[in-house]
Amino acid sequence: MSAAIMEHAAVRTPLRVQVARCAQPEWLPPFQYYTRAGEAIYALDFADHQAIARLLLHFDADGLPLAQTLLADPVGAAPDAASWTAASRDELDELAPTAADFTALLAEMHLAASYDPQQLYAAGQLAKVRELSREAPIVIGGCGRSGTTLLLSILGAHPAVLAFPDELYAFYPYPFRMPLLIDALAPAQADAGWRRWCEKTPKNVRAFAAIHAAFDGDVRLIHIVRDGRDVVTSRHPNAEQHYYVDPERWVADVRAGLQHTGKTLLVRYENLVAEPETTLATICEYIGEPFDARLLEYEQHSSVRRNKAWEGGAAQPLHSARVERWRAPEHAARVEQFLATPGASNLMAELGYL
Repeated sequence: MSAAIMEHAAVRTPLRVQVARCAQPEWLPPFQYYTRAGEAIYALDFADHQAIARLLLHFDADGLPLAQTLLADPVGAAPDAASWTAASRDELDELAPTAADFTALLAEMHLAASYDPQQLYAAGQLAKVRELSREAPIVIGGCGRSGTTLLLSILGAHPAVLAFPDELYAFYPYPFRMPLLIDALAPAQADAGWRRWCEKTPKNVRAFAAIHAAFDGDVRLIHIVRDGRDVVTSRHPNAEQHYYVDPERWVADVRAGLQHTGKTLLVRYENLVAEPETTLATICEYIGEPFDARLLEYEQHSSVRRNKAWEGGAAQPLHSARVERWRAPEHAARVEQFLATPGASNLMAELGYL
């Protein structure tokens, strides 16, 4: 065992160590999680006459610990996790880990954290995020291709809002990766203008309850929805011959968001582009900021004006040209498939689209 590791608190020797590495950015279903090249997850297995345990450690490309998950039987008889989380990736590599699958280990961490709320995040890291946050933050979620990026860009035009241009995946899949937020917030402290930060990852919609609980309700959650027929007929930005969102995903994501209507603001994409001033005034009231006319010309004022999700990659003036795009004859079979998907028609009716 590494001498550097032994310098930490007394540790037990793992029976087996596995590692899963990302050589290049990957999209991992079913989480819709985009890994970054260089990420790694280590799985350490322990066993003796008193307990068995499995510790999973997630690191970013620079070796920064992002999250950890511990499974132990009996609970409380597990190895000293702090000793291992203090270790570096180089130290863990000295244990000669065997190769494993990244998606499998990420799923294992997600399931374990889902069943144990205490493993959703590190308390000290959450405290640091809240210390760096000046006012209640804004977290946007919704099914992909529903306007999450558009809404982020619009809010990024408000002088009081610090909009993160990239999806951080800090909240989903579990456990939370608070260091990503800390890294994004720390350099922004020198900017005196903003009062609240805004993060957009579509899959946040699956974590609204946990996010609300973590921030003790001092957070503004926005769930943006769009006619499912337009969502599922949206083409993939990197492969125009393919549709982007499966009908089953629209149903699952929308249903997840609607479970928390008392803790979220529901925004319709169609209202946002057709009645922007009224819709944005409602959003500003909800987040606790005065309405600012620059929101209506966000493409000129936003800190987020480029994104690969947009046609041409650049922000465009608000318009409703893409509303009811599903009516084009080329999409007839896809729309029929969508409406036949279990739960789709009921949700569409509930939202007033049918």
